[in-house]
Amino acid sequence: MSVIQKNQFAKELKMQTIKQYEKLINLYNDLLDKHEHINKWFTKTNFQYMKLEEQNYYLKWKVEYLEKWIKKNNPDAKLYKEDNSEYESYKGVKHE
Repeated sequence: MSVIQKNQFAKELKMQTIKQYEKLINLYNDLLDKHEHINKWFTKTNFQYMKLEEQNYYLKWKVEYLEKWIKKNNPDAKLYKEDNSEYESYKGVKHE
């Protein structure tokens, strides 16, 4: 191989390497964009979930407070229908 052929081969190899690096950089940028999109979606979803959990906690607290208040002021009051099994099944459920 002559010196000219070696130089030409080196240039072609360099161009191929540069193209591969450009392709890798583009793939990396695409992955970063997708990761950013997923991160935003997760943050938004987590915020909505926490907001609903907070609302659920306060609604449960209000119901328990009203039950206690009614029982304190009127111990004979019937808060629920005779068959309390459905209510008891909900009351015993603990939400994390």
